Amino acid sequence: EWYSLWFGQGWSASAGAKDAMEADRLAAAAIERDPNNVRALAIYGHQRSFMFRDYDRALVFLERALSAAPSSAQAWCYSSPTFSYIGDGKAAIERAERGLRLSPRDPLAFWYYSALALGHLTQGTYDDAVRWSNRAYLENPGYLANLRFLIVSLTATGRVQEAEELGRRHMDLDPLFRASAFADGYAY
Repeated sequence: EWYSLWFGQGWSASAGAKDAMEADRLAAAAIERDPNNVRALAIYGHQRSFMFRDYDRALVFLERALSAAPSSAQAWCYSSPTFSYIGDGKAAIERAERGLRLSPRDPLAFWYYSALALGHLTQGTYDDAVRWSNRAYLENPGYLANLRFLIVSLTATGRVQEAEELGRRHMDLDPLFRASAFADGYAY
């Protein structure tokens, strides 16, 4: 999970390839040790889609996680972004909402809010994307993935000045960030 966060925050050296491979290796090793470990299955599924764009494999492992523990908020929320990546914003929203209902006071709620915001971005419901991204931002202003979602959501709703202010905040937190390098770094 740490390597996934490290990668998602953009802190990986050399475009993150080494960290993506290490995240993959560690998650696969955890599943090998316990094939029904819901956390390992959910993280591995999320990483396969997020880092490698391997959506078919990701969906298999995410569904295994949900079969192993249908009431796991983490499994529901970790599955949400994959549905955004494949263009199914409705399913992404439903999955994140279900996870939040299962664990509304979860310490990772900021991550769940962020997944919900991404689902709304995918669905084109930008005001809702702003609302959920803003909620995640208030809980964890240093979570850069969500900050990017909030900037995009604000821009989509015409709130460009607010987006620019948050863009400066993002650059304060990550002065080496470049959108082109970020986009290029997501397929290993």
